[in-house]
Amino acid sequence: MFKAFGYECFVLFDADNSQISNDELITQLDIATPINNDETSFTSGSEFIYFGKNFEKYMRAEFAEYGEIEAKYKAAYSTESKPMIAKIIAQQSNFVPGFVKEIGFCRVKLSVLSNEE
Repeated sequence: MFKAFGYECFVLFDADNSQISNDELITQLDIATPINNDETSFTSGSEFIYFGKNFEKYMRAEFAEYGEIEAKYKAAYSTESKPMIAKIIAQQSNFVPGFVKEIGFCRVKLSVLSNEE
């Protein structure tokens, strides 16, 4: 629907809490890209990123401080909302995950950070 109005869409999804199997999901979404189900990896397509297990496990594997920072913000904001915590961490940290680098959404931020250092 968003594309019909000219908005670019990029979907991030993972396997946790799935009501259907990963294979079934991939079939329903008509994804031709081979999916990596390793919990510390992701698979990217032209319009999606799929995290092998879940986003949080991927981030904890890639960003050593993620779990500690995650716990801190959960307590500070009295929330268990995974999207909210991920957004706060993204806003408060200069860390750029590998999946963001791969899809190129951070070009502006990376150039700004490299100019500051």
